[in-house]
Amino acid sequence: LIVSTNIQTQCIQLPDGSKVTLNRHSQLSYPETFNKERIVKLNGEAYFESQVKILKNHFDVKANGVTIRVLGTHFNVNAYAADSLVETTLLEGSVSVSNNANGKQMILKPNETAIYRKSTGILSMHINANAQNEISWREGILSFNDISMGEIARQLSHHFNVTIQIKSEQLRNYKLNARFKQNETLEEILEMLAPIVGFTYHMPQSNLIELKQEN
Repeated sequence: LIVSTNIQTQCIQLPDGSKVTLNRHSQLSYPETFNKERIVKLNGEAYFESQVKILKNHFDVKANGVTIRVLGTHFNVNAYAADSLVETTLLEGSVSVSNNANGKQMILKPNETAIYRKSTGILSMHINANAQNEISWREGILSFNDISMGEIARQLSHHFNVTIQIKSEQLRNYKLNARFKQNETLEEILEMLAPIVGFTYHMPQSNLIELKQEN
């Protein structure tokens, strides 16, 4: 089975009773029934609430270069094909994250994020003091705490299914705190950010937005 989302999130119940909330513009594939192994494939972002009663059977999430093995947990995976990173953030329980290329594995504790960089093939772990913000999208909220404009642009790109390009490295590295509700449009968000961060934007194509730092 393949479930794809467009501009809305979607809740899915897997054959073993596990629950998955799929973010916008994401895709999850899984079998109609699970056998000895439970394997699903993700392209995009999803929040998993695994069914812990049958953990004796492995539950694996395969996502663009990494495999996340569930050990009884709630976790978020951000794995869009176009991104340079795959991020796994643990909220509750435990997961192991493996680099498919070299087999390197790490086990996460709550409030930790495993980051896989596609360009280098390196898997690393970071403490995530704002782990709950990683799943604010489930309530239709985009929450950014001390996040760079480059990362904000990446998340807005997925949320609104557009490409946002930043022409200045200084602008890309600018960090700020911001919080936006689901009903706010991309133009409204950019209009609020522009005077704070100091950029202008234009749309040379219908699905492309360019940000430039003000002189």
